Amino acid sequence: MHGFGWIYRKKRLTYFNVGDSPIFLFRDHTLMLLSKPHILEGYPHVITSCMGYLTAYYAHSLSIQARDQLVFGSDGVLESLSVDELAHALDQNTSIEQIFQMALHAGSQDNMTLIRVQI
Repeated sequence: MHGFGWIYRKKRLTYFNVGDSPIFLFRDHTLMLLSKPHILEGYPHVITSCMGYLTAYYAHSLSIQARDQLVFGSDGVLESLSVDELAHALDQNTSIEQIFQMALHAGSQDNMTLIRVQI
């Protein structure tokens, strides 16, 4: 993961990401990508921004509802599992360790990070 930041205040989420660190919102059984990966098109392992690199970081904001979940992850998990597979695992309240095992079984050979925040 190359970097992300977020603040939750008064039912609003403000967030940014750099590099290939995606941010998802899991709401009503649906996993939505909030961030845009900063990677070179056609070359998923070539990032176009990272923390400390001279570039502009843009923050975004949205309203958060009760029972929303924020999901921050690395490509070790998210290149091995589809959005639908991850959404199903979150919907079933699958543990992070079990999701890592799913990614390994699917062929992940990269480092894995997954942070799940229940609102």
